[in-house]
Amino acid sequence: MKLIQNCSILAVIVALSNAASLPTSLRSKEIHQISTVEDIPELRKGFTWRILKRPVGNDTRIGRVVETDAEPNQLKSGNWALHAGSPPINENCITLNTQILNYQSTVLVEPGYCHQATYGTRLTYACAKCQQVAVDTDLWHNVNQAIISHCVDHGEAGYGTDKKHGDWELGIEHSDDELPSYIC
Repeated sequence: MKLIQNCSILAVIVALSNAASLPTSLRSKEIHQISTVEDIPELRKGFTWRILKRPVGNDTRIGRVVETDAEPNQLKSGNWALHAGSPPINENCITLNTQILNYQSTVLVEPGYCHQATYGTRLTYACAKCQQVAVDTDLWHNVNQAIISHCVDHGEAGYGTDKKHGDWELGIEHSDDELPSYIC
C-alpha cells in the first residue's frame, strides 16, 4: 500500500474498515446507470456534474510516498489503495459525498474520461484509465469517506486507485484543481 506521509497507516485501516461496514441494504432506491450527460441524476441546488476528457501524461501530484507491507484485509479483498496529495479545504466534502451515495447508481466511465461532481469548493471524480469501467456509487462514496476522514481532515487531497487492474481512480480535490493525468 502506498500512502503520503500525512495519511497515517492506522487511520487508513480504520477508515477502510468503517467504509466496508456501511449497510447498503438499508437504502431502497432504484439503481440505474450513468453513462451520458442525459443519465445524470437531478442535482440539488449548488451541485454540478460533468463528463470530461482526462489529460494524457505523467501525473505528478504525489510527492513523498511511504511504502509499507502492512495492508488491511479490506485493501487485499477490495483491491483499492488510498493516496493523498495537495490540500483542499474541508468544507462541503460531506455534503458532496452524501450526494454521491444518494445516487444509488453505477457510473459507466469511458476510457480516458472522468465523471466529475462539484459542490462549493469541493470536486470529486471517478476516472477510467485505458478501458471502460463501471463504478458503483457505494464504492465511490466509501473511497471518498476514507479520503475525507484520513486525508482531507488532515489538510490533503486524496484519491483511491484500483490496485488489481489499475483501471479506475476516485478522488477529492479542490474545485480549482485539474483532473489527474494518466498513461496507458
